Amino acid sequence: MSRYDDPSYAQLGLPPDWLAVRLTRSEFDDIIDVLADVLDAYPTLASTAAWALGKSFSDRATPRLISALERYWSSEDHVAHQLLIALENHGLERAESLVEQIAQTGLDESRELAIRLKAKIQRRRAIRSEGE
Repeated sequence: MSRYDDPSYAQLGLPPDWLAVRLTRSEFDDIIDVLADVLDAYPTLASTAAWALGKSFSDRATPRLISALERYWSSEDHVAHQLLIALENHGLERAESLVEQIAQTGLDESRELAIRLKAKIQRRRAIRSEGE
């Protein structure tokens, strides 16, 4: 909702009148809920739903992303990778223990990303500690 003036959206080739659409908080929350339901109910669309939820930067989406990651990390590498990217966009620290587990025993693509994300979490924690 805070990205309405981001010029990168104009480069997506969307119809010009789509760029003028402004969602209410309720509409935005409804979209998050529907995408999270897709993530839960349609495994073949899980990666796409995770991508869209990651672009929402929403506290509302974070628990559902974590729940899906708990389900997929050991069986669906591509989906787990996309879920990690979504959480990197927003909510990564709330998934710290799961990221650590994936960094140790996850599948190839998601394990590699989880290793980088674990280091990112540790850097953020160190910076916060220095500031206190």
